[in-house]
Amino acid sequence: VESGRRIPGSNSRLATLFDSRLVLRREFAMTRTRRVGMWWFDFFGGYYNHPGLMQEVDGMARIDRQLSRIPMHSVSEIAVFADTESMYYVSETARINDDCLRHLRDSLGRIGAPVDLYNFSDLLDPDFDFSPYKLVILPNAFRLTAEAEQIIRQRVLVNGRSVLWLYAPGYVTDSGCSVENLSRTIGMQVESFEATSSTVQMVSGCCNSADQTPDGRATEEQPLTWSFSEVVEPLFHVTDPAVTVMACYQDQEAVALARKDTTAGTIYYSAVGNLPAAILRTIARQAGVFIYCEGDDPVYVNDRLIGIHAVQGGLVTLRMKQSENGIAEELFDGARVPFQNHELTVEIPAGEMRLYLIHEEGAAQ
Repeated sequence: VESGRRIPGSNSRLATLFDSRLVLRREFAMTRTRRVGMWWFDFFGGYYNHPGLMQEVDGMARIDRQLSRIPMHSVSEIAVFADTESMYYVSETARINDDCLRHLRDSLGRIGAPVDLYNFSDLLDPDFDFSPYKLVILPNAFRLTAEAEQIIRQRVLVNGRSVLWLYAPGYVTDSGCSVENLSRTIGMQVESFEATSSTVQMVSGCCNSADQTPDGRATEEQPLTWSFSEVVEPLFHVTDPAVTVMACYQDQEAVALARKDTTAGTIYYSAVGNLPAAILRTIARQAGVFIYCEGDDPVYVNDRLIGIHAVQGGLVTLRMKQSENGIAEELFDGARVPFQNHELTVEIPAGEMRLYLIHEEGAAQ
């Protein structure tokens, strides 16, 4: 409490200096790998009034000066296009924005690969370069214009690229809500139905074996499940006979997550939001996306940086797509660790954050 007012965030789970420092490091790693601005706002005065936090800020400012001289760029093979205008057609009391957008950000951060986030209007830019992306995610395209549909067919779902649709793409039309238009939009036959629950359960074997681990939250004894946060109407299920079933509504035969291969590319459709990281990782892997780290720990990557928040800790292996051999310089503590054959294996204590600057063998340091 400062001057009689409770500081925002004072009720968070950051109960210790260690937790606070590591969150600052995570934010710093995210902004540095994405090459976006960052500032520390001193709420009411005293928000960072602790020697340990000020020392942390000083260290990050030092690292930022070092990195500002080094050219960097995105290596993301996943693009997400979120649509602001589609939310105008959703009840203001509904939690669809949480289930299809806000919660998705956490799962995307745990795929093990970097992700580029865009506004849906960027998709309509005739100069937008889709070539780096192997997977495009459209989490809330509930209202689509004819122009947007044409661009998706002519520029997005082409050349073997994969597209993941969530919940109700194209469901809102000029003449009302249409499940027929939803089916046409995604290229997969879908129907609405009444269900007692939106809980979805992964079909056995649909995830890559690397995702069926304690980190991936999926085992044969405890199948992966997810659901909407509250009752959602309508609910949809896939009836297309030409799909590969990936998940079904629990205790029902109705298909909630499916894949369909076409000559243009691969279509994924999830009728339920809140997709877990392990499912997104499986879809990304099937789309050909390079996975830099297995498990659910958040990773931060561009062509020169690779970072990880090792929540559980232990021996961690980070894979480098661009560099085969060289030195990984840990920017927070200055340690220099060699890596070979595109892999860096290090022991990281539980909860620690590491951010490495990659020096390729033979390159100028």
